[in-house]
Amino acid sequence: MNSSGKWSSAAVDGLLLSLVTIIYILIGSLFPKMPGVLRFLVWAIKFTAVIYILRYFMKEYFKHSDTVSYGQSFNYGFIICIFSSIVCAAFAFANSMWLFADQTTAGITAIQQAFSGGNYTEEQEDAISNVLKHMPQYLLFGSFLYYLLIGTIITSIMANYTKKDNIFTDGGTDNNINENKKDDEETQALPKVSNTEQEKKEDNEKQES
Repeated sequence: MNSSGKWSSAAVDGLLLSLVTIIYILIGSLFPKMPGVLRFLVWAIKFTAVIYILRYFMKEYFKHSDTVSYGQSFNYGFIICIFSSIVCAAFAFANSMWLFADQTTAGITAIQQAFSGGNYTEEQEDAISNVLKHMPQYLLFGSFLYYLLIGTIITSIMANYTKKDNIFTDGGTDNNINENKKDDEETQALPKVSNTEQEKKEDNEKQES
């Protein structure tokens, strides 16, 4: 496929892949007091789903190709992760800024109260307050880097399972050569009968008849 087709296909696959993480973020926001064990279980389901869906998209894109190198498979999976990370980070930003802004405000207030009890100078308190004020923006870039890093690691592993080797160009020719050599060796190992012995045997058979 051409480059534009690859990027458009990866964009669609990245959008679909991001839905898994978006659902996970929504569940966490809707049920903020979810028990830790249950929260971990939901995360494990999300993580497993991301792995299988990404692997499916990588294999589906190259299903009509006879050969797919590790680099080609990794490249396409990485592009998917770029688009997916952008969508997930944007949704995390929107979630903290507008959808569930009260939770974000409550979290920032709790952090400010925790720092207020410490022995900080006025300049340090202003610096902390400035950081907390821009927390959603930091969340946007931090989330993007986090999702992209995790996606890159998963893609680098999945590329080993989605590449395709041509048996006729990679290993098939060598195997055929080895089999032919084995047949020749077996043929050479068979006992040979000389022409003279064969003629004597035929003469004896004629005399007996």
